[in-house]
Amino acid sequence: MLDRLRHSRISFDEIIAAAKRAGLFMTAGYPEALGGAGVFFEQNRQNKGLNRPALQLLCNRVVMEQTSEMRGLDWYPIEPAGRPYRWSGPNPRPQILIPFSGERARFGIDLLMGNPNGRLENISLSAEGKPVTSTIESAPGLAGRLTAEIELSPDDYTVLALETPMFTPDPSTGDTRSLGVAVADIAIEPLATPPSPLLPSAPLRSGAVRTR
Repeated sequence: MLDRLRHSRISFDEIIAAAKRAGLFMTAGYPEALGGAGVFFEQNRQNKGLNRPALQLLCNRVVMEQTSEMRGLDWYPIEPAGRPYRWSGPNPRPQILIPFSGERARFGIDLLMGNPNGRLENISLSAEGKPVTSTIESAPGLAGRLTAEIELSPDDYTVLALETPMFTPDPSTGDTRSLGVAVADIAIEPLATPPSPLLPSAPLRSGAVRTR
């Protein structure tokens, strides 16, 4: 585009003058941030997966509930009606940050909804880029619960990734989102008794990240 403008018979000054006359010159602005200075900076860091919850040693069973921070293009905004959940998408391989270290653990990922014309068994799971054997169990109030046994990193975060067939709910209603699966709580239970925790505790968050 810049090359075409440079070789155009119309000068940059004429283009800028025309934009000013039309009221279209440098009209973009930033909305006022609620919460004070630095809010957008922190939101962008969360969006990119750079702000992470404190790493904790997994000693007992924990449940990670869905929270409302931004999550890039892996997950749609939280839907708090009843049990909080998020639809994955538009990325068909959404990631989940696990802020716990340890040894082997059993995971239960609660799936509220999926593709009405598909099967939850078509969803696959990986940990740190390596495929993981998983099964879909029935559970009250859920479409299913994806379960797997996974080796946690002994001294770092573990990143899980779902791979989901995508669908569009109903374009005729204006909902043109590309959806994968609706995820609610994620339960994690250690399969071995770890030593006493050495890391400070912090509020639990289920954090999905785009890239690392």
